[in-house]
Amino acid sequence: MIDSILVISLLFSLNIVGYTYNNLYNKKFYLNLPGILIGFVVLLVFGSMLSVLSFQQVSNSMVWKISYLFLTLFSIIFIVWKKSIKDFIITFLDIKYLVFLILFIFILLLRMSNSDILNTEKLMEFMILSSSMSSSSIISQDLWFHNNTISYYSYGYFVFSSIPSLINMDPAIAYNYVLPIVISMSYLSMYKFINYFFHSDKKFLYLITPFIFLYIFFIGPFATVLELLSHSSLGSDNLFRWIDIDGFLRKENFEIFWPQDNWWWFSISRIISYNNTEMFYSDYTINEFPLFSVILGDIHPHILVLPFVLLAFSLIFNMFNKRDFSTITIIWINIIFLITIMINPWYLVILLWYIIVNIIFKNYDSRNYKSLKFLVITLIIQTILFITLLNPNSLLVFPYISNVKIISRFHHLFFFWGFSFIPIFLFISFKIFKIGYTKDLIRIFLLFFCSSLLIPLLLPGFILNFELFISFLINNLIFSFFLSSLIIIIKNESHFVKNVLILLFTSTVIILGTEFIFVVDHFNNRMNTVFKFYFINYIILNLISIYIILNFFNSIKGLKKYLSISIFILFIIPSIWWATASIRTRSIDNIGAFSTNGLDYLNESEEEAINFIKDNISKESIILEGVGKSYTRSNIISASTGRSTVLGWVNHQLQWRSDYELIINLDNQIEKFYTNPSLDSEIIKLYNVKYILLSTFEKKRYDLKSDSNFNEFKLIFENKDFKIFRLND
Repeated sequence: MIDSILVISLLFSLNIVGYTYNNLYNKKFYLNLPGILIGFVVLLVFGSMLSVLSFQQVSNSMVWKISYLFLTLFSIIFIVWKKSIKDFIITFLDIKYLVFLILFIFILLLRMSNSDILNTEKLMEFMILSSSMSSSSIISQDLWFHNNTISYYSYGYFVFSSIPSLINMDPAIAYNYVLPIVISMSYLSMYKFINYFFHSDKKFLYLITPFIFLYIFFIGPFATVLELLSHSSLGSDNLFRWIDIDGFLRKENFEIFWPQDNWWWFSISRIISYNNTEMFYSDYTINEFPLFSVILGDIHPHILVLPFVLLAFSLIFNMFNKRDFSTITIIWINIIFLITIMINPWYLVILLWYIIVNIIFKNYDSRNYKSLKFLVITLIIQTILFITLLNPNSLLVFPYISNVKIISRFHHLFFFWGFSFIPIFLFISFKIFKIGYTKDLIRIFLLFFCSSLLIPLLLPGFILNFELFISFLINNLIFSFFLSSLIIIIKNESHFVKNVLILLFTSTVIILGTEFIFVVDHFNNRMNTVFKFYFINYIILNLISIYIILNFFNSIKGLKKYLSISIFILFIIPSIWWATASIRTRSIDNIGAFSTNGLDYLNESEEEAINFIKDNISKESIILEGVGKSYTRSNIISASTGRSTVLGWVNHQLQWRSDYELIINLDNQIEKFYTNPSLDSEIIKLYNVKYILLSTFEKKRYDLKSDSNFNEFKLIFENKDFKIFRLND
């Protein structure tokens, strides 16, 4: 309870920094962004610079404390000096901050109901967060690969360790505060984005913005209709076999309230796939959407980046809409762009593409071209510097870009994108036929469609059986109509609608692009490309679709309006049901207590061992731990204590690194040591190991029948399940 009050107080106190920033130069730098959001970004920039300039001589925890104290004290002095205390207090009297608070508390309660740092990649993320909170570097050390840094993942955890570090929060508790901070900050980013989209009076926006945000973030894909049918025992077995989504089956028993399987909700994140036993190649993708990720509870970079990538989109949209290419706008876009790509480099492609599309459609005045050119050049330089300095070599594999072998089946695309694309498609169709540029439409459509038909001839290994060929034709017909229509409409619409449609064009091309090419990584398939690109575009397209829907409601009156709203509500009922049912399922699937402590599920022996290590073994010491498998609770000791081990979660290390031979060799050496422990072991000498962990996990992992082989080492801790040995000096 006290932690929650402190975190909320710290978040709201950032408004002091935001207010000062907005007034420091007589509003010369004023961007009309929420003060808490500005304050948070300024804190991150200041803390990041201080961390780099301190040359790893100051702990991250101290970096955040110094940054926060300096900024808040300076801000308080400024407010008092300017005699603007009253004006500052008034800034808190805004409904957006009430929504911010409610949203924070809701997500926190959701995390408390399923607080366990367990399953999926939570333990890995906890390891990175723990490392960041105990580190003295902006780039965290990999506790599961001694003397190595976290590949390209770490900056997001550094960023969101800021608030917990200010109150010396335990990493196991801090983990469950990260998601509430991310989502509530995302609301403030979306608040301005939504405001740029809707030109209604202020009071109406105050009321409608929270509901628009809920729709954008928490509406599920169209496949929720199938889930509702399944759990209502409706639909035939043949229907679900044809749909072919793993986990989607007709349930024999009526279980709409509530599904019995604790992981029934997981299948909806794996909609787009194609597995045929007759083929040597399969298509496996991840199709997470915001609500799913919130319910899952992982703090993966695609989640951590949300407040910043949405703010970047918002600033770029507003820049082109208002044609505001001022210095401060360009500076802020650069700052937010850099933060975004440092957290999740995948989004540099989308943001750069968004700006390029605006340039292609000449959405600027000629007098602004110089500023725009400067912006593009600086963003490209940032991208090059990021790739050069941070070197995410695990992310990119030569030749970097490859072609997709198997495309998405049309009905899978429909079941994922249906809720957003149906209103958008109706809107586009209405607009194009209202304009009446039939000849231009046919010409551009044929150009797109014929070009797309040639793609299989140009891409090696492109697989098309009869089913995939039909989907290929349908997909290309719809996308060709979409893109050709958008090109025509953009040229003939008002400036504001033009900006909305340019954003739509950007997202559509990116989605279409995942059907033909992907970024080559360790998996050598399009799984990650679809995952990362779909996720952010899901939010963008939901924003555009709700804009279209609400404008349609405003354009009609009387019975038609009430009938349309009723149809819309019926339309989203499956998604509302899915959200309610899945949240309920997750809330009862909790091993530990209802709390913020993510390690509440640990037994007494584990807690004793962890506390002993924290109290008696220095942070710099290396503790040899058995090597565990990914997605399990193995290597939990190193993750929980912030002490490095030689190697952990081998499969993830193989994903992150190019040193395959080294990793496999290390795994073998550790196994060799545990089966035949000796002071002369290569692993001990090479990594200067000072402590050895022997628990029930190591005994089972390496099939150890006796502890007697470890008598050569000094026993310093023992309980029912754990022994910790120290090498003699």
